[in-house]
Amino acid sequence: MAVRVGFVHLASNSSVEYPLHQRLAEYADPEKIDAWFLWQSAASGPEAFVEGSRSSADEVDRTRHTLIDIGRDFSMPHRLTRLRRALLMGRRLPGGAVRIWRWARRVRPDVLYTSQQTIDLIVARVLSSLIRRPHIIHLSYPIGPWLNPAALRIAKASKRSIAVSEFVRLGAIEHGVGAACIHTVHNPLDLDRFREARDPAYVREAFGLDPDAIVIIAAARLDPSKGVDTLLRAFARMQADHPDLIVVVCGRTNMRADYPSELRRLADESGASDRVVFAGFRDDLPKLFAGSDIFCLPTVNEAFGFVFIEAMSSGLPVVGCRSGGVPEIVREAKDGFLVPVEDPEALAEALESLVSDRLLREKMGAAATESARARFDPSDLSARWQGVVELLAEPD
Repeated sequence: MAVRVGFVHLASNSSVEYPLHQRLAEYADPEKIDAWFLWQSAASGPEAFVEGSRSSADEVDRTRHTLIDIGRDFSMPHRLTRLRRALLMGRRLPGGAVRIWRWARRVRPDVLYTSQQTIDLIVARVLSSLIRRPHIIHLSYPIGPWLNPAALRIAKASKRSIAVSEFVRLGAIEHGVGAACIHTVHNPLDLDRFREARDPAYVREAFGLDPDAIVIIAAARLDPSKGVDTLLRAFARMQADHPDLIVVVCGRTNMRADYPSELRRLADESGASDRVVFAGFRDDLPKLFAGSDIFCLPTVNEAFGFVFIEAMSSGLPVVGCRSGGVPEIVREAKDGFLVPVEDPEALAEALESLVSDRLLREKMGAAATESARARFDPSDLSARWQGVVELLAEPD
């Protein structure tokens, strides 16, 4: 008999967590996993579960997706003042709570499944007590004192958690989660999106680059932890010896509005501003990756690192740091290179190895593609996830 999983998705759909849950559920055996979803309508809306599905809008089974309104998303900042948000929730939360209870009684899940968003955790914990069903927490980023106190208490007390990497799992254990209570299942990737044929002309034409340029590409949310500043410092050490070398940085910030300007100043100070392209948000990353030569992102304490798999699947050798979950993705000296964090000199040396040797780039790029597609296939990882969910759904 299939395990009926009730996914509680009541926060903003701005993170990768909810689409990840959908991907795992959709690739799992439908005779083993029976998935039902609860969404906060004001925060996500129907476009959230359509976008997160691998099915088209017409193919999504909307009967399995319930939208309720509890007075807006209150785990992410909004333009409303705190008082107005509290008043809005005060009016709508009681009715929303009744509808949540009715959803639970109608769906009758064998297990409740949430992200580590505070609202998801609180609602699922209450429901779990009321309907006496287990609650699984999917940890997509490290837990610790930086979390909302209520979220941290619930996460630490959880008897059933799944971490996206060993880095996240071990960190959770360090902060009080029982070692026997948490399992690791790596994130799967929709690999079909990153099967573009190699086309060096695309990225060079997109940014007006020389046809013979060697392109190092980085893609990430622009904030200090992603290490783009370290990449620019490493590039400054290399540019004199490689006049054909270009760095393309894709991404935008949602944390520090001044940080992109800070990066531009850093490029100016190094005299490399004419060879660094700040491309902003791009919806053509598969094509940009397929046209570049090297992927580099010296991120610090990355919980997992989807973008490394995307670049590898696109045929790029990658350079990152021995930090966070990245070493669980990138095989040292096979798929690329790993260096210490915040070390521009070591990063420049690793990049130099690839920039100066086309055959090595091609060899590592091919190995990276094979590795990514073998280890992060959604069918395989969903099967592992399914087995863990079946185990954790068993009552105490």
